[in-house]
Amino acid sequence: MKKYLYIVVALLSLSQLAKAQSSDFITSGRIVYERRSQMQKTIQEFVNLHPYMKNQSTEIMAMFNGKYKPFQVTTYDLYFTPEKSFYTPQEKQPDTHQEFDRMFDMPGQENKVFADYTTKKRLSTKGIFGNILNIADSMETIKWRVTDETREIAGFECRRANGLIHDSVYVVAFYTTQIQPSMGPESFYGLPGMIMGLSMPYLHSTWFATQVFPTVDQAKISESQISKKNKTVNEKEFQSTIKTIASNVGGQEAGNYLIQYLNF
Repeated sequence: MKKYLYIVVALLSLSQLAKAQSSDFITSGRIVYERRSQMQKTIQEFVNLHPYMKNQSTEIMAMFNGKYKPFQVTTYDLYFTPEKSFYTPQEKQPDTHQEFDRMFDMPGQENKVFADYTTKKRLSTKGIFGNILNIADSMETIKWRVTDETREIAGFECRRANGLIHDSVYVVAFYTTQIQPSMGPESFYGLPGMIMGLSMPYLHSTWFATQVFPTVDQAKISESQISKKNKTVNEKEFQSTIKTIASNVGGQEAGNYLIQYLNF
């Protein structure tokens, strides 16, 4: 009889421990991300591909390197619940963001993404050279491989995962299981927790969480945050449209280079 009593007590203890541990998980809230883009490399690559700029590459880069800071910094908010999220630029941006707005209007820096993880649907807004479109489509599957590497981000222990989007574009992510929804900045998701850090080498850009708030205004997480005044297209239509716009601005090669800033 005592043996069974010990088993019952042990099971109750484990149940209470699991409950206590689960209460430490964050399931809803707001995360602030800082995106840093290495602009010298970005603009150098664009200039080298542009049919009219490449012959003046040295002069253009001398002007750029002597006047502007090396990184463009943009801050974003991710509002989330277990089922939905909304990612958007903050209203007030760091000086470097405004500085580069005047010099080089980077595609994608004003991205907004509403995602419904129960239906795997997303509605996003993306702009390129004054052309703003809404994209309504399914969320793209990302192929992840979790590694043993860890690091701390915004006070949370995170594990590294390497991923592929569009079957060829390499990304590095750091996620934490202490924040439970499988979400992240932009349209990235699919890991066993929240993505707190992200690196896209081909864009010379990183996203890292700087602050986490465990409460959220759920009114922020709605499709209504995406303006209905913009034309809405699916992903295939969007790709066709931005290809034309980017090629008109930078020629075929430079245009294709710009398109990669909107392909995630």
